[in-house]
Amino acid sequence: MKYCCGLVLFYPLNEDIENIIHYASFFEKTYIIDNTDDVIYRQKYKNYIDSFIKLEYITYGKNIGLSKAYNIMCSKAISEKFDFICLFDQDSRIDKNNLLEIINSINDYPKNDVAIFAPNVLYKHKIKKNKKYYFKYEKVKWVISSGSFINLNIYNNIGKFDENLFIDRIDYDYCENARRNNYKIIKINTAFISQNLGEIKNGFFKNKSNHSVVRHYYIFRNRFYYYLYKKKGFLSYIYCIILTAKHLCVILFYENNKIKKLSLVHKAYKDYSFNKLGKLEDDIK
Repeated sequence: MKYCCGLVLFYPLNEDIENIIHYASFFEKTYIIDNTDDVIYRQKYKNYIDSFIKLEYITYGKNIGLSKAYNIMCSKAISEKFDFICLFDQDSRIDKNNLLEIINSINDYPKNDVAIFAPNVLYKHKIKKNKKYYFKYEKVKWVISSGSFINLNIYNNIGKFDENLFIDRIDYDYCENARRNNYKIIKINTAFISQNLGEIKNGFFKNKSNHSVVRHYYIFRNRFYYYLYKKKGFLSYIYCIILTAKHLCVILFYENNKIKKLSLVHKAYKDYSFNKLGKLEDDIK
């Protein structure tokens, strides 16, 4: 089996760049798509990345989103005869032992009907609990994209990543398509990846992740697109309403910059209503 890595950057920190080198030392090939739209910022680390033979640095001079970046990297990996691509964003951290555990586990497992293999995710904004796992392999409904090993032999059968989503809800949609096409999603309970989602803020009962204004826009808009346009049905409608109400409560009770975030989620609903998908063109920070 041939394994490669695909990583998406967006205004990375120095530690994120060092993390890239960690992945590059492990995989036969690492594709990097840089969504940073500031040419001066990109140039700070581009030459350093280019000096590594196993890295392929790609930029379009703008933010093309996660879904399109994933599709480009998957297509490149297929053209170079790789069997699996492991997708990462720059907020993920996984060590060599856990990467080896995933690859060895994939090698030992029947793969013909498995669209995705993924590790357990440890979120930094959640209180850690000692959970026992009784099975090494667990069939699940969905996993996050970062840290997931995509089976490229069945990637085209699933229907690729939906580029209307840009960022957020991409993983839900891809996993839904996999299940709809009778493929499995397998979580490997003996491997772990650490993931950070925004600024951490303490709540009454548990920690919450404090997202940026723009991230709230995509979460809000893509939720309607996913549940009401793609999945449809009465239960999807009810679930969408419940999640939307919960989202608004989180903003009101846990988040900072409440007025701007509420204003932008209103815009998100309007954009969904008028079928304005893809990238948010307004320059909102």
